[in-house]
Amino acid sequence: MNVDLLYGRNSIPLRLPDGIRVTVVRKHPMNLVRNPAQAVKQALEKPVGSPPLAEMARGGKTACILICDITRPVPNGTLLPPLIETITAAGISREDILI
Repeated sequence: MNVDLLYGRNSIPLRLPDGIRVTVVRKHPMNLVRNPAQAVKQALEKPVGSPPLAEMARGGKTACILICDITRPVPNGTLLPPLIETITAAGISREDILI
């Protein structure tokens, strides 16, 4: 079976063995977030299936924030300030946060 694997703005032709099941996964349309910083803050205050970050950080001595490297298009500049603000407000000093 011949398949074109989308890769960036191009595609890579692949030859797969017969009998392999191929499923095309398409993204679903999403609503535009008008204020990303506010959306991050709200998600930190009222997360789904987890206590708020401030509650988890309270009483802690250190924190570690994992971010994607340069190969992933993640808006770290939007995500990090509210994360750091929440963690420091919970009592962990900036010097004790590892990014």
